[in-house]
Amino acid sequence: MKKTLSGTGMKVLSIDIGGTNVKYGSFIVKDEVDLIESGFFKTPDSFDDLYKYFDSLLRDKKYDAVTIGVPGVYDFVGDMVVYAPNLKLLNNLKIKESFSSLFDNAEILVENDGNMAAFGEYFFIVGSKLKTFIMITLGTGVGGGIIYNGGILSGRTTISELGHITINFNGRRCGCGKLGCFEAYCGMDGLIQTYNEVSGGSIKKVDDIFKKSQKKDVLARISIDIFSYQLATGLSSLANIFSPECIKIGGGLSFYSDLFYKKTVKHFSKMIFPAFKQYVKLDIATLKNNAGIYGGVALAISNLLSENKRSYKLNLKK
Repeated sequence: MKKTLSGTGMKVLSIDIGGTNVKYGSFIVKDEVDLIESGFFKTPDSFDDLYKYFDSLLRDKKYDAVTIGVPGVYDFVGDMVVYAPNLKLLNNLKIKESFSSLFDNAEILVENDGNMAAFGEYFFIVGSKLKTFIMITLGTGVGGGIIYNGGILSGRTTISELGHITINFNGRRCGCGKLGCFEAYCGMDGLIQTYNEVSGGSIKKVDDIFKKSQKKDVLARISIDIFSYQLATGLSSLANIFSPECIKIGGGLSFYSDLFYKKTVKHFSKMIFPAFKQYVKLDIATLKNNAGIYGGVALAISNLLSENKRSYKLNLKK
């Protein structure tokens, strides 16, 4: 049953578990949505270490709701992460059950991390003026979510594993086991592999590729041009299926969008189904790499508050 806000508001902890880092944010939902505290830490190698970290960080803190974004398919009925190819420590884990003792009487909501990011951007930035909206997140891998009629497109399990559509049937082996996945080319590891194939090098950090490109390194620029083409290939496939009014690009790589966005748009405009071209806008996410934690608080508002239809403004103090 949904509740009405009390005088003290609703306190929400939003957790975004990624393949590289775990991000979190504490929010107070009242007249505005206030970000009280935020941070991140390197994703540990085991769930026990993840649990211990949050236990030490959050001891004696109370929340009305806790939202958890997971990088994989979550079964809502069985409370289980069915498959998380980039974070195997979550596979077959019952999330709510595993976290329940840590968060006391808080309402725990679980969602795919890409869906959560998409919902955050939609709820706080895009708004109800769009009927269909897609957000793609370019991080360790490629994720994203589809918003339709104001809510996350979903089923018994989370859906929209956008990073695992195929863009090259005889291509690279993806971490999920398939060949030629979108993620194998447009996640951070995919871009690193592209650069090393082009250059014959052994670079390990994606930031270094962008820094080289900013210094007009030819091989870095060629690699990013290839990345832009591959990104447009995946995005146009999504556009041709769903014809969304807008697709936004978020995640860690979106901070370097000035180096690939224009070329991606150029390729995208040639690949999209002609009838959809005038209707689908390609843009960069406003919330960028933090969309997931904002999506968590949006999820809590939407699921738990009777006032969820009102317009909530983000007050980003942190």
